[in-house]
Formats: sequence, C-alpha cells, structure tokens
Amino acid sequence: MIELSPLARPYAKAVFSAALDAGNHEEAAKDLTLLSAVSQTSEVKCLIEDPELSKEKIAQTIMGIVDGEMGDLSNKLLELLADNKRLNLIEAINTSYQ
Repeated sequence: MIELSPLARPYAKAVFSAALDAGNHEEAAKDLTLLSAVSQTSEVKCLIEDPELSKEKIAQTIMGIVDGEMGDLSNKLLELLADNKRLNLIEAINTSYQ
C-alpha cells in the first residue's frame, strides 16, 4: 500500500499557510477533522474509490453531506483535491495538519 503522508503534506502545509493568513487556522482544523470523519464512512469511501463517478460529483456529494458546515478554504481544498484526483488524501491531510 502506498504511504499517503508524503503526498498529503504539501496540501496540509498550503492549507495551514492559507488559514494562518486568513486568521482562521482553528476553523480549518475543525473543518479538516469533519472532512476526515466523513471521508472514512463506508459510503464515502465507496464513492471515492468508484472509478465510474467523476471526482467533481464526489466532491459535491461530500459538500452536500457536510451541508454548509465548512468554510470557504475547506471547500476550495475539496474542489482542488477533486480536480487533482486526490480525494483519497483527506484523512492524511488532516493528520498532517493537526
């Protein structure tokens, strides 16, 4: 199995830097914890691993699950991860960020 932390670390650093600049690093930490918990549910794991679904559709589904509980920075991260086909890194990004 591939070690995900080296892939996740740059994303975590970028989020941390952006959150510090915006003065909301605690909100970002909370959002990442929420995203990590959602990404570990069996339903979302299946969505992330489904090659038939577009990554944008998966990101929109996750945003629907959290239903406005995340800030703009976390929503942008989710969209970026979808664009880069890296939604599988959510938990590792949260671990690195924390």
